[in-house]
Amino acid sequence: GMNATWYPDLIARMYTEGHDVGNHSHLHRRMGSLQLGMNGDHIDQSEHEISQIIGCKPRLYRPPWGWLTPWEGDRLTQRGYTIIGWDVYTLDWCIPEPDGRMVAEKARRDTRPGSILLFHDGYPVVREWHKTETIRAIKHIVPALRADGYEFVTASELLNLPAYAPLAHEVVLPSARSVTS
Repeated sequence: GMNATWYPDLIARMYTEGHDVGNHSHLHRRMGSLQLGMNGDHIDQSEHEISQIIGCKPRLYRPPWGWLTPWEGDRLTQRGYTIIGWDVYTLDWCIPEPDGRMVAEKARRDTRPGSILLFHDGYPVVREWHKTETIRAIKHIVPALRADGYEFVTASELLNLPAYAPLAHEVVLPSARSVTS
C-alpha cells in the first residue's frame, strides 16, 4: 500500500503489462493483522491506494511474513480476497542481501511444477532501496527455469482465480424534498 502511494506509475505499469497487482497490507506490520480487535484498516487502505491507480480492486492478498490468524483470514474472506502463499522461500529480504546467484540456485532446486516463488522488491516502509542481488537472482533464475521447461504465469493464472473485482459504483440518491401542505 505505501509503495503504491510512493510509486503509482510503477503500479500502473505493472497492471498494464499484465502482472497481478495484489494487496500486501498498507504498512507491512504484523500487529495490524494479528490482533483480534483490529478492524482491517491496513487491508482497506492498501486496497484504496491500489484501486485509485488501476481502476479496480485487487482480490489477491499475501500476508506480511506469511502470518495469518483465523480472524485475519475472516477479514480477508469478508472483503472478497484470496490469500496467496508461496512454496519457494528466498532470503532476499535479508540485510545485507545474500548473493543473488546463490539465492537463484537454491530457488531453482526447490522449484516444482506449480511452485510460487517469493522474492521481494524492497524493504517494508522504506522508500528508496537498491535490491541489486535480488535483481541478479531474477536475471539468473528466469532463464534457468525456462531452460528446465518451466513457464512463468501470474498467480491468478496458476490458480485460476480472478485477480481483480470491479469498483463498486456509488449510488447517489436524490436529495429529499420537503413537502409542505
